Amino acid sequence: MIDQRNSVYLVHRISGAQDKVEFFEIYRAKPEFDSCGSTQTPAVAKEPYLGSEGFLKKVIWRGNRLEIVYTQKTSESIRPEEARLNIE
Repeated sequence: MIDQRNSVYLVHRISGAQDKVEFFEIYRAKPEFDSCGSTQTPAVAKEPYLGSEGFLKKVIWRGNRLEIVYTQKTSESIRPEEARLNIE
């Protein structure tokens, strides 16, 4: 888990052994992950983070929808583990 605001939890996850896939998830309850990275808590939203789209600028939770905002400018970018949830 990388951020929590107003009982909304933001998680950045990486899956896959060979071909890594990164994504952000939103939970309404604090998720507890086992050693395999599984949780019994259902995610209410999930969005892939696609490095091919650009650098990560911010993550927005807007009206039950998760949005990833990209930028082409490295000066405006953040690493995924530094993301903070912007609630709009």
